[in-house]
Amino acid sequence: MKKILVVLTLLINSVIYSQPDSVKFYSLEEVKNADPDSVFAISLKKSKLTKLPEELFRFKNLKYLDLEKNEISDVLPIGEFKQLIYLNLGKNKLQNFPVSVCQLLFLEDLVVNRNEFSYVPPCISACKKLRRIDFWETPVRSLPKEMEAIKTLELIDFSGVKMNPTGYKLLKEQFPGVKLEMDAPCDCMY
Repeated sequence: MKKILVVLTLLINSVIYSQPDSVKFYSLEEVKNADPDSVFAISLKKSKLTKLPEELFRFKNLKYLDLEKNEISDVLPIGEFKQLIYLNLGKNKLQNFPVSVCQLLFLEDLVVNRNEFSYVPPCISACKKLRRIDFWETPVRSLPKEMEAIKTLELIDFSGVKMNPTGYKLLKEQFPGVKLEMDAPCDCMY
């Protein structure tokens, strides 16, 4: 039964946090000769990146950026993409939450699952249009009080994050109107 539950959770997460169906994502190769102002969605998924390629910065009007499944572990200058509404940084090696995300004032969907950071900075509250955040299997155990000011939040995914009953209860109280995807609390330190 537990295996079936894990498979269902994985399927649901992949549907919720995959690239938006109605958006056509392009690779950098496909848009190398395109007018930068006409490109709105780029995927660099599974590109073995450790940092953002310089040519990406030509596309200042990006609304969708997929950087999932790379090797990014350091600071990201992602704040230059002021128009982003969707950002996927899932399954990288981020040791710290990329503070530059706090500059993305139009961001609605943020995927930072399967990374290594445990702290989310208070500046995330600047993302006033944020609707969904995916922390699945990222060791975040609490969120800054400032996040409560984001009135557009609909879903926060904490699946796969070990949390004791106290932490579990505190998150539910902190975000009463937000759907929290969480595993059952455990008898653990966190």
